[in-house]
Amino acid sequence: MDYIAPLDDLPFEDSSFEAVLCTQVLEHLERPGKAVKELYRVLKPGGKLFLTAPMAHKEHQVPYDFYRYTSFGLKSICKNAGFSEITITPFGGMFTRWAYEFPKMLSVFPGIGIKTGKLQFKGIIFLPVKVICLFIVRIIQISFLFIDRFDKTKDYPFGWSLIAQK
Repeated sequence: MDYIAPLDDLPFEDSSFEAVLCTQVLEHLERPGKAVKELYRVLKPGGKLFLTAPMAHKEHQVPYDFYRYTSFGLKSICKNAGFSEITITPFGGMFTRWAYEFPKMLSVFPGIGIKTGKLQFKGIIFLPVKVICLFIVRIIQISFLFIDRFDKTKDYPFGWSLIAQK
């Protein structure tokens, strides 16, 4: 059975679930703390919350994109909701984040116009340069992902994975 409801006002009784999965949602909520308290409420004792949240991402789903999270912010929200055991793991380190961000520089090149159905002369002219740059960007991305293993602090990640137990 499917339900559509606000995350901070779920139509379930207390202690209904053994686990809750909430992935890449928290940044879109105006009251994330209230929503996490609600997730805590619907979990059975000993139940687990599996949550992911971004630390790096451009604005998206505008105007419903409110927050980016540090590990400390996520831990605070979960602690305030009542969770006791909280484990937070970064999605990669600084170089994984850069591997994600680096290709965005290709947006300086004009599009060809295939999606709109209107061919763009500038896009066609710059296409060979864009293809060469794309190849270089991919090599740099692979290099970043390889050297990410040497980032031991992982305090500048792409995002976070969290497991919290009630």
